[in-house]
Amino acid sequence: MELSYDISTHVWTPLPQNELAISDLENASEKKLTAVYLPYGSGASIRMSGDQRIFTNGGDDLKYGGYFLMEEDVDYTVSEGALDADLNLAAPVLSGDDKLVHFDVSGFIPGHEYELYQDHVKRLVVLGVDIDGEVITTVSDKGKAIRRYEDNTSGATPILSFSGILDESVTGTPADYQFSVNDVTGSVLYTRDAGEKTVGGNLYAGLGDITSPAVWNAMDYVDLGMHDEHGKRLMWARRNVGATAERGAGSYGLYFAFGSTKGYALLGEPYNYTGIENDHDFYEARSMDFELDESNMPPRLKPEYDAAHVNLKGLWRMPVIDEFVSLLENTDGFGEDGKRDVDVGTDEGGMPFISKINGAELFLPTAGSLRHGNSREFTYMGTSGTYWSATSDEDETGYVFIFTHRYVNQREEDYYWGTPIRAVFSID
Repeated sequence: MELSYDISTHVWTPLPQNELAISDLENASEKKLTAVYLPYGSGASIRMSGDQRIFTNGGDDLKYGGYFLMEEDVDYTVSEGALDADLNLAAPVLSGDDKLVHFDVSGFIPGHEYELYQDHVKRLVVLGVDIDGEVITTVSDKGKAIRRYEDNTSGATPILSFSGILDESVTGTPADYQFSVNDVTGSVLYTRDAGEKTVGGNLYAGLGDITSPAVWNAMDYVDLGMHDEHGKRLMWARRNVGATAERGAGSYGLYFAFGSTKGYALLGEPYNYTGIENDHDFYEARSMDFELDESNMPPRLKPEYDAAHVNLKGLWRMPVIDEFVSLLENTDGFGEDGKRDVDVGTDEGGMPFISKINGAELFLPTAGSLRHGNSREFTYMGTSGTYWSATSDEDETGYVFIFTHRYVNQREEDYYWGTPIRAVFSID
């Protein structure tokens, strides 16, 4: 039997399923029931598949990925055709060392599709309920998308809810909890670092308002239809790390040495350059005090030395050089002369990369770079774009992606060159 709740009248309405009638309940030898609460929309219904009850909506099976509640073996009575039972629904007790974790986020846009990613959490999916009232569930790998299916839009502060299973490898041990909430509809990735926590049991966490810049980083992204080396969909940030705009004033962002996570901003206007914020600190950053992940060939920066990941948190990272090459190979942006369409000589300068796959566009400003040596000055601002990748050849050089109005290429540069960084992230 399904109980549907009408929020306008605050009335629960019983709906018999699969020809179950009140008389069947009244004549049962053992009057006990199991109740399961799954907050599907009012359009959901139930179909039978063998001995399982599967939730559907308009013919499509629903796989609920939330924090379901249940109570088993509840006594009931039937009087004058009405069923009566006292239900005290609670979170289910999971098997083994599994711990149920639940996250609430506010500030979402009703009607948008959202996903949460957390490296230590596995998605718990409810597939249906069997004939004995047991909930049929499955668990995904950790770090996969945890989806929510219903927006709680009642009350003054609507809440977005996500639930999953904490991976046993971090249960009861200190772990860094970084969260990414992807607004799939709006193409915005919200990220935050909740710090190091030790979680030994079921956890409920209020993650705060995603519109609060004091708590969350928000970065627009573009899907060019590309994939990374593992076949995951690759998304590109629309702005440089530290930038406040895609084009024009504020679009250059911060300049980083390879392996350094502290970036430095320009002082003064781009064409009246007066120095960087602290050139001594910047040149100290050229020392090779970082580690590469040598399990990859060629090696790449470990996450703790990846400026995109450290500054933006969550899923964000620096592209590897092959992803920049793929960006070039899978996009257009050529002018009538057959050369790449690069505006030069102004702070509006840059190159559009227009996807051959889906027509989406990414723009990279010609932010130049910080020249090494004794001159300690920026160079080629407005005429050249130079961007660090996370890839190194272990010879005190890293790979940069560089373009001017004459050519687009990759090449190696000394670690202490300063360039902007454009971030990416990958999802299934």
